[in-house]
Amino acid sequence: MSALCEQIKTEYEQLQTLKERLVLEYEKVKDSDDMKDWSVVKKLQAE
Repeated sequence: MSALCEQIKTEYEQLQTLKERLVLEYEKVKDSDDMKDWSVVKKLQAE
């Protein structure tokens, strides 16, 4: 596999991991009104 394909694959896997973390964190805080709880979700969204 070429270097570009490897780089794309790595970046795709990183994005999948971030998405999974975002979904998990969102599920934890979706019913919370505390902004501290939402700070992790907002950080992951920014990434």
